[in-house]
Amino acid sequence: MEDEYALYSFKDFYLTAFLLCGFAELIKIRDSEDGLYCIFDLRSKVNVEQIIRDYYNDRMSINPALHKRKIIDLKSALYEHKKEKAKKK
Repeated sequence: MEDEYALYSFKDFYLTAFLLCGFAELIKIRDSEDGLYCIFDLRSKVNVEQIIRDYYNDRMSINPALHKRKIIDLKSALYEHKKEKAKKK
């Protein structure tokens, strides 16, 4: 089915920013069970396992300006998540 998405969860900030450059979209940011780090929940219409292998083996290239923009956007989303978490306390 064309409209089916696969769901993924990562704690690697830079991998997540890379995947947001057209391979996946951010669903939410949540805290790990122990609260020590954040987990990025993504969804994608493509299978990202090979993309991730290529990323870690330096076989992927993307527009550096786009990657920088996604890093900035993800940092903003992360700070917003932390701010919302602090409000709930």
